Amino acid sequence: MVPGPDIFATLDERTARLRRGETGDVVLLGSSMWPLLPAGSRLTPEPVDPAAIRVGDVILFERGPWLIAHRVVHIEPSDRGPVFITRGDHVQLDDFPITTERLVGRVRRHGPLTGLWLIAAPALTAATCWAVAARRAGRRLLSLLRPG
Repeated sequence: MVPGPDIFATLDERTARLRRGETGDVVLLGSSMWPLLPAGSRLTPEPVDPAAIRVGDVILFERGPWLIAHRVVHIEPSDRGPVFITRGDHVQLDDFPITTERLVGRVRRHGPLTGLWLIAAPALTAATCWAVAARRAGRRLLSLLRPG
């Protein structure tokens, strides 16, 4: 996932903001939650008390350097609070257990493909730059090859 409007915030900054209850959208990059959440979907997470999470909720959690949005399929009680077993809707295997320390929030709202421009914009910009450079280089080469 990539941050929404605040695209230059680091993952740690973004996660800290979400945990403090600040709003901010994230854009889904993967396809593990397809068809509900296709790549490019914009997600709006909300802070949530871990005890309020139910089976079927889609939660946002940290896994290494990534924020992951997956559905809760089972909740196991433990001495340190609930442990969530999650799975992407398009995946057949459960994730490793998610502890409350890794929980960032619950997905409150989502908009399909509304964040696709954040994924596509860098690629389109790079392609446009290459096309302009190639066109200019081609014109210059032609002008050098013309007689007289």
